[in-house]
Amino acid sequence: MPLNRWTLNSDYLDLLAAIENSLPLPEPSDLASESLAPWIWAQSEGTLKETQRLLRRAASAAIRTDRGRIDLKFLQGLGWTRPSLRRREAETALKLDRMPVVT
Repeated sequence: MPLNRWTLNSDYLDLLAAIENSLPLPEPSDLASESLAPWIWAQSEGTLKETQRLLRRAASAAIRTDRGRIDLKFLQGLGWTRPSLRRREAETALKLDRMPVVT
């Protein structure tokens, strides 16, 4: 049974705060802030799995680059693709693979 998508509300902000508390970064990122939370929510399309995936990717990149925190500019530079766009790209690639070759 699929879960409902999160709404950008206090529950989602609490989720972001809980995730942030589990990240091994030396400085607070304030993921539940007015600048970060809407961007994270939109990019994850309101799903828990994608929110976790995005923030895990960001934390890993921050650790690898010796950044103490995650900010909006850093998130925007990750090269993240929203799940619906990834799905659309995969569907397009599958259709192209199935097309007959015209010579």
